[in-house]
Amino acid sequence: SPKAENRPTSIVTHHAIVEETKDSLKEEREKIKDLISEFMYILDERNEKWTTAKEQMMQLVERDPYLIKENFYDLTHEENLAKTAEQVRRVAEYHKSIKDPLVRKAFDWVIGRYDRSLSMRLYVH
Repeated sequence: SPKAENRPTSIVTHHAIVEETKDSLKEEREKIKDLISEFMYILDERNEKWTTAKEQMMQLVERDPYLIKENFYDLTHEENLAKTAEQVRRVAEYHKSIKDPLVRKAFDWVIGRYDRSLSMRLYVH
């Protein structure tokens, strides 16, 4: 039957098909990563410096343990205030250390998108 012909005949063949699928998925992910970077570049009005600064600041914020607010809904009011104070201190440290105005602007832009509550506390009050 035609269905039987399409089935792998051995474990080795099956393993080869799985590996080929993994490789093709890896290639697709790389293509998408490049497309996302290109899309960001277009949205940023083809300003490479701005796009690069934003990408660097996104990575910085995503990887900073002080800026992450895990289990937000499980925090008590006091814990939330303490975490917010910790975040404000961390942002102030970054502001002191970032000398390039474009990079600082990118940092502020990322904070505004990453955590609206923190952004409001920083830039409104």
